[in-house]
Amino acid sequence: MKKIPVFVYGTLKKGERAHERMEGSRLIATAELQPEYKLLDCGRFPALVKAKNGTNYIPGEIYEVTKPVLKSLHEYEGVSSGLFYFDFLSLDSFEIVNEPESNLTIKMLNRHLAFGYLFGNDKINLPEIPYWSIDSLCPLAIR
Repeated sequence: MKKIPVFVYGTLKKGERAHERMEGSRLIATAELQPEYKLLDCGRFPALVKAKNGTNYIPGEIYEVTKPVLKSLHEYEGVSSGLFYFDFLSLDSFEIVNEPESNLTIKMLNRHLAFGYLFGNDKINLPEIPYWSIDSLCPLAIR
């Protein structure tokens, strides 16, 4: 079955609340994006947007994902409603955890690329955050 490399940076990462949606996917690498993006705090989830003057190397994980899992991820990310869109992301660096099985993954990593989800509204004014983790939700619990 064909698999594609997907970079996750928020609720889909290992240990986060929606990671079970990655079931059947294989962790290939930990990675950081080029500083041409910024991460916005939307409260219960982060949002990645393109940035002309990005300063952070946003960390995440790269998984090899099958078509059925990708369909589920698109539903979760609200692709059909325009909440997020699926596109190429530029990687700054990555460290292989498990050897890729897919030729597409190998070719894309050689070009420092992976697929990922970008927020559909890059004009929204939300606070920028350097990374996302479950710990970043703790302030919400005390409000």
